Amino acid sequence: MTQMLATDPLKNAPTGPQQAEAFTGFYASDRARFFIGHWMLKRVGMWSARDRSSNGFYGLIGYWFPEGRQEHQLGWFMTKRAEAPGIVFEATIEVRNDPDRRFGWKTLIGYIHSKNIRSRAMAERQGGPVDQSAVEPRPSMLAYRLPGPEAI
Repeated sequence: MTQMLATDPLKNAPTGPQQAEAFTGFYASDRARFFIGHWMLKRVGMWSARDRSSNGFYGLIGYWFPEGRQEHQLGWFMTKRAEAPGIVFEATIEVRNDPDRRFGWKTLIGYIHSKNIRSRAMAERQGGPVDQSAVEPRPSMLAYRLPGPEAI
């Protein structure tokens, strides 16, 4: 069973049919053009980031580590609603701390499209510099090295 990760205002939980309407809006939006993730590989995957009191959908956040990749990636795909101050940052930090606790992963990589300014800013806010030595999956991507929980 997939675990739930929670902070005071947020819960990151498995995605289910109750998010169907929010998913439809998300995938129809311009934000979905950066989506490069999937659900559940290697005991990790994406959670549905939701408001803890209203259950309102903020987006998806989690891990991407397909066969052939050398690194564990943290990815987030957030709705416009998630732009409230601190929401994405809090969700990413909680999820980012999880693999260190469970698997001993000390860093994660964030492959971000070079034109995705919001996600690039979030990676930088987390202390993630562009890692020139990382292998990007596509020429249009930048690889941000996201440090472990001790760095925040």
